[in-house]
Amino acid sequence: HKKLLGYHNGAVVPYSHSQSMVKERCAERCRPCTSGRRNRIATWDMVRTCLRELINGMAPDEELIPLSNIKRTFRSQFHMELSETALGYAKLSELLQD
Repeated sequence: HKKLLGYHNGAVVPYSHSQSMVKERCAERCRPCTSGRRNRIATWDMVRTCLRELINGMAPDEELIPLSNIKRTFRSQFHMELSETALGYAKLSELLQD
C-alpha cells in the first residue's frame, strides 16, 4: 500500500517529509538515525547479551520490561546506543521480535 501521510515533530506531513520515511531509509542502509550520540552503537551480539542480562536481572515480581525504557536502559546501564535502524529495522518492536 502507498504511504501518503506521516508525522514530523508532532504534525501530520506528507510521507516524504515524515520521521517514518527517514527511519526506513536509515534502516535500509543499516545506519543510525541519530547523530551526536557519544556512546557506541550496539551490534546484534551486544543486543543479545544485554537483553539476556536485563531479563536475568529482573526482580521476581517483574514480568516485563517496557518497550519505552529499553533504549534509555541501554544508554544508562550499558553505555551504548540501541539503534534499530543501524540493525536494519525501522521500528524497535520489529527488531525485538527477531
